[in-house]
Amino acid sequence: MLGKFQNQLRAHGAVDPISKLYQTVYNPPIAAVHSAGNSTIQFLQGIASARGLAQQNASLKNQLKATLFYSERITVLEQQLEDARAMSGFASGDFGRKAIKAQVIAYLPHERRMTLNVGSNQGVEPMLPVVGPTGLAGIVSTVTANSCQMNLIISPQVQLGAMIVRDPNPAGLIKGTGTDSLVIEYLEAGVQAQVGDLVVTSGYSSRIPRGIRIGQVVNTNLEAEYGSKRVDVAPFMQVSRLEEVVILK
Repeated sequence: MLGKFQNQLRAHGAVDPISKLYQTVYNPPIAAVHSAGNSTIQFLQGIASARGLAQQNASLKNQLKATLFYSERITVLEQQLEDARAMSGFASGDFGRKAIKAQVIAYLPHERRMTLNVGSNQGVEPMLPVVGPTGLAGIVSTVTANSCQMNLIISPQVQLGAMIVRDPNPAGLIKGTGTDSLVIEYLEAGVQAQVGDLVVTSGYSSRIPRGIRIGQVVNTNLEAEYGSKRVDVAPFMQVSRLEEVVILK
């Protein structure tokens, strides 16, 4: 009887109550399942996309690190090449002296002193100038058979003749201060010197030739009480670049 009633309703285009109940009960959950499935797919796609971006980001970071490393390495190699060219000039006898090549084997920063791997067997003597790629590095202090000690020019133990390159060339005695600077003290207050002036060895010594670069003027002070002038000098010497040096004899 129920089946006959359903058939009559369907024949007239109507939805019977049983079918309507079926659609109400089952269709919404099916739609929800489809919606949830789509959301899950989108979520998984988002995770995959995020992982891809993370991998790309990591790859770019590694490329950047590699670029910076090679850039720094090129800078170091260029500096080493520049130093080698400078040292070859000293070794070729630019100052008319015999050049004894040496390597730094120890550094005592608190004493402003270095140990070199050459000594009396190689012709090294005390008070000889030691030259690095940027100019005067120090003065030989003590010597053994196959090594020697060098006081850096910033050491208070070092005093030598120096002059400011201008016309005329005022000469004086340059001293290490124990810090990273040097000082020239003149007896005459009228000595002309300007910030940026080049300072070189004066050559008024049988041991140290004239014209070795020392540094440049960074400050001038008039000592009114004593009627003298003090000139502060920043050395060209850089400890980090003193691996290979030349002793001029």
